[in-house]
Amino acid sequence: MRIAGTFAIAAAVLVVACSDGTDPGTLDAAKGKPDLTVEQVCESFPASGFYAGLNALCADTDDAAMFLSRNNADRDRRGLIGKLNRAGQKCLEDGDVSGTVSKLVEFEAQVLYLRSSGKIDEPAGVDLAKDARTLIDGFDPDLTDPPVTCPAG
Repeated sequence: MRIAGTFAIAAAVLVVACSDGTDPGTLDAAKGKPDLTVEQVCESFPASGFYAGLNALCADTDDAAMFLSRNNADRDRRGLIGKLNRAGQKCLEDGDVSGTVSKLVEFEAQVLYLRSSGKIDEPAGVDLAKDARTLIDGFDPDLTDPPVTCPAG
């Protein structure tokens, strides 16, 4: 009985120590998204031009039903939305076109990986990778001539 009680206490300590205590709908500050819910991230950018496309892609990504991984679905969804958030921040706040494109390319690659591993199933009419590529292609492909700037809000 004493051994079982010791294991129960150890398990409880481990669960508390390993849990981050955050609401699954809240994105963690460690990835540049302090205290924002997914919905707030998707609506935090201006509603025109590049940002309208980014907001639409973010909203499409927020469909939890398309993420199929039994253990990591919420993490996968939040990770993708975090990449979109960082892409928008890099453009809007930093004016960093190459950083913005880099985050969108990471998003596209992650979507393709999740598809190939059967962890995502997009509903009819939704193609996250294609929509990300459309946003990427909106910038000058070589990012040099003429110099590309991020659109203003």
